[in-house]
Amino acid sequence: MNQWQGEPIEDKSILVWSDQGLGDTLMMARYIPKIKARRVIVYTDAAVFRLLRHSLPGCEVLMKGWAFAKTDLHVPMMSLMKCFGLETEAGIPQGRYLQPPEKDFGLPDGFRVGINWQGNKRFVRDFTRSMPFADFRPLLDERAVFVSLQKGLAQNDLDGLPVIDAMDDCHDICDTASLIDQLDLVISTDTAVPHIAGGLGKPTWLLEAFESEWRWGLGDMSPWYETVRVLRQPKPGDWPSVIERTRDELRRAA
Repeated sequence: MNQWQGEPIEDKSILVWSDQGLGDTLMMARYIPKIKARRVIVYTDAAVFRLLRHSLPGCEVLMKGWAFAKTDLHVPMMSLMKCFGLETEAGIPQGRYLQPPEKDFGLPDGFRVGINWQGNKRFVRDFTRSMPFADFRPLLDERAVFVSLQKGLAQNDLDGLPVIDAMDDCHDICDTASLIDQLDLVISTDTAVPHIAGGLGKPTWLLEAFESEWRWGLGDMSPWYETVRVLRQPKPGDWPSVIERTRDELRRAA
């Protein structure tokens, strides 16, 4: 089975498979509807399976580990940039492309702000992108309806604080996307959350480390998501100044 290089394949079948992390998969999903083939099979991780199945109705979305029919071609998701000739930032497809199902979380009225400060601890560089809760905590003194988007042990950081935590009702990224779809703003460090929010076209403030990832560029706006602003550390490890700037921005927005 040969790898697709971007040539016309209207009469062929193709397997599109996740080859990197969840954020990468969600970022590259924007290209899948642009594939003009007789049959498109998407082979992805369990965590994003339901969200991609809802978002890509014209494709056969399968979970890794399931059997799939032989196809004429295959392509890793991260290679889709090359297949569609991404040469400038202006060529990146924009707009909402993720479509989660509706789910009622019983959120109260008000300016709803989703928050996320910790990523996957198994990621080797997580110490640069995740924020200590002690640094993040001052943000919660601002006036807003705060909704947690945090999974794992970090959920315990919110004990006793006026933050809505519906994440026990979020069993996968599809549920998390349904929750984010009901928010007015998302504030998050560099986890899968900004990719979900960006793919939903949701206003998002990305709290980014000084050593920025390639995908977030060097400016204040993300080239990959037109609704994602980047609030970057002015020097390595300086989260307090990022939070102070975020508080000022939140006062104006709320």
